[in-house]
Amino acid sequence: MLRSDVRIGRIAGVPVYLNWTVVVLVWLLGSMFITRVLPDADPGLAPGARLVLGLAGAAAFVGSILAHEVGHAVMAKRGGVPVDSIRVWLFGGLAQLAGEARRPGIALRIAVAGPAVSLAVGFAAVGLEVLLDTWGVAPGLAAVASWLGRINLLLAALNLLPALPLDGGRVLEAALWWRWGDRDRAVRTAAGAGRVLGYGLVAVGAFVLLRGGGFGGLWLGLIGFFLASSARLEAEGHRARSALAGTTVGEVMSPVVPTVPSYLTVEEFLRDHVAHQPHATWTVRSWGGELEGVVSAARLAGLPTERRALVHLREVAVPIDQVPWARPDELVLDVLGRAADAAVLVVDVEQQQLRGMLSPADVHRAILQRAGAPRAPRSWSPVG
Repeated sequence: MLRSDVRIGRIAGVPVYLNWTVVVLVWLLGSMFITRVLPDADPGLAPGARLVLGLAGAAAFVGSILAHEVGHAVMAKRGGVPVDSIRVWLFGGLAQLAGEARRPGIALRIAVAGPAVSLAVGFAAVGLEVLLDTWGVAPGLAAVASWLGRINLLLAALNLLPALPLDGGRVLEAALWWRWGDRDRAVRTAAGAGRVLGYGLVAVGAFVLLRGGGFGGLWLGLIGFFLASSARLEAEGHRARSALAGTTVGEVMSPVVPTVPSYLTVEEFLRDHVAHQPHATWTVRSWGGELEGVVSAARLAGLPTERRALVHLREVAVPIDQVPWARPDELVLDVLGRAADAAVLVVDVEQQQLRGMLSPADVHRAILQRAGAPRAPRSWSPVG
């Protein structure tokens, strides 16, 4: 997770994170409800009630995005696919899977679960609107329910467009995988459709912008660029995962674990060690030789220059009890599922010995040797 993500709890056993951009989303939608939707629907509504109802409507929309991703996550767990986390941000949600479906049928059920939830939420909200209109009460609430219902139905329809990384693209991938029996070919085809859709939206957005469409054209262009980039990452990520399939930690790890004393300052470490030895991650040991933690050269390089001579490695190292570890015979993909972007200590449990280290650089090097593609994590529904 990014540092700008805040964990709010767990749903169905999956950690849920909200990105800071959710605040922007709530502000934008809340402003729309308060200044446009509610005054038109119920001019006599008190300002305080308008504020509460507007913010509640915005929060309900964020909740519908979360419900969509929970649908993916629950179906993935039922299909035997571990789920790392759920993240909600300005452009929608992401259910981060720590593995892949083993059969086309499972992949299909995971893909359609999110849109199915959105459709259920949409019809329920529209039903509430019809009920309130029939009774002739709470016109403001009916207007908010109407907007939430229709936007959820629209997003469900858009999400089913047959192009990765949209849910429809995953439906297409599953169908082609079932028909051809070749998942790599299916992913390439669905990702290609995603790039076509993405660049098409960029072109439409540019046209709208040039015709004076303003924010609408810019928004379309940004979504199109995001879709095209995500489609490319989907294809690259699948090639990377395919390259690492069946590969054990012992085959990829660095058997030599670089070690530095914890009393060194960051300046001494960067000058005397990093500058002369091509290691990305180092273990830190105390005076007595006890393992205290792990430091990353890239992370320390971000420390302000004026502080490097004052800060010691023991102060910035990741504590040893927070460093993930693995056995040499574990599969790399299983380990990456729980420590995607961190160095992993490789331990011989029976002999209680440190055998090596698996760093992101080791994984990247192995992928380049096998497939020539950077790793990208599997995610679902980038636009909600």
